[in-house]
Amino acid sequence: MQLSMFLVDKKTSVISTMEIINKNAKGITFLVDENYVVKASITDGDIRRHILNGNDLQGEVSLCANYNFIFLKEQQTQNYNKVMNEKNISCLPILDEEGKLISLVFSKGEKLLNTSNLNVPVVIMAGGKGTRLRPYSNILPKPLIPIGDYTITERIIEKFMEFNCNNFYMIVNHKRKLIKAYFTDLGMATSTANADFPNKKSKIIAKSANLAKNYSIEFVNEDTDLGTGGGLYLLKGIVKETFFMTNCDIIVNNRYDKILSYHKQKKNLITLVCAAKNFVVPYGTLSLNKNGEILAFNEKPELPFLVNTGLYLIEPKFLDYIKECEFIHITDLIKRCMASGEKIGVFPTSESSWSDMGQPEELEKMLKLY
Repeated sequence: MQLSMFLVDKKTSVISTMEIINKNAKGITFLVDENYVVKASITDGDIRRHILNGNDLQGEVSLCANYNFIFLKEQQTQNYNKVMNEKNISCLPILDEEGKLISLVFSKGEKLLNTSNLNVPVVIMAGGKGTRLRPYSNILPKPLIPIGDYTITERIIEKFMEFNCNNFYMIVNHKRKLIKAYFTDLGMATSTANADFPNKKSKIIAKSANLAKNYSIEFVNEDTDLGTGGGLYLLKGIVKETFFMTNCDIIVNNRYDKILSYHKQKKNLITLVCAAKNFVVPYGTLSLNKNGEILAFNEKPELPFLVNTGLYLIEPKFLDYIKECEFIHITDLIKRCMASGEKIGVFPTSESSWSDMGQPEELEKMLKLY
């Protein structure tokens, strides 16, 4: 079903809108202007009341539309379950910054998306020990920690699959047999090649009961800790096109097609997705002049920063800057590229669009969202 089956303009008649609602079988449609900006919702209940009040079925549907409809912006999508439960609604539109419809979320978890077919590989860095998440990570490796009904890794995969990115690479090290066993159990078909020996890979075509479509995961073994950057060396000759790279403990709710478009437009070697975040100084501060006299008091000032979320878009050439078996963090790799004159870019996103479970208190926040 396409989102177009849920859109009408102001000149559409009431009776024609009834037919559209009958066809989509969801009891709702949305009124858009000439630029496809959503202006109102129209439910079967709105039309029923319109008819009972003796109004003309051939009249414009704009006369019975609800212009105070409930919606979320794309950066707020992690809150949709809460909003739908509180407002007792069965369909929630997600709008972009211009007010255009991105997706529809229904009460039973079904989603309709207006997305691009990116088909871009995704690399998930899943080799760390997750020491900041103890005691959780003493039992489960970080990629398998549940967020709601399924794992953080499946949450990440689900987000990318919304944009038709279905091919995943996981760089694994700590408790990798347990990680592979979990996804093998989900798998419909498995092809392995001595997966637990150095530099060998295993590929699983998996279908989670929680996710609607199939996806492939190719595991790449990191036999010694190579840092957040060094493990990428293992992908040389394997990933030969632009790819997303994500930490296994973060989710960014943004339009991945827009990030890719920006990355290509700027011709970056690597683009960092960064969140605009305000840090509050928990004390009153003051400013002095050159004579040591007070100029001003500032009570608990907020300091704005761009924070690295752990999501990147990367060109294959980036891998040429990594040495074999080198321990290096990705931030140091980026500095190496900058020193060589490479173009490094930033794609800003809102703080509310970024969830990070890297520490227990942040994990608790993420659990409340999902």
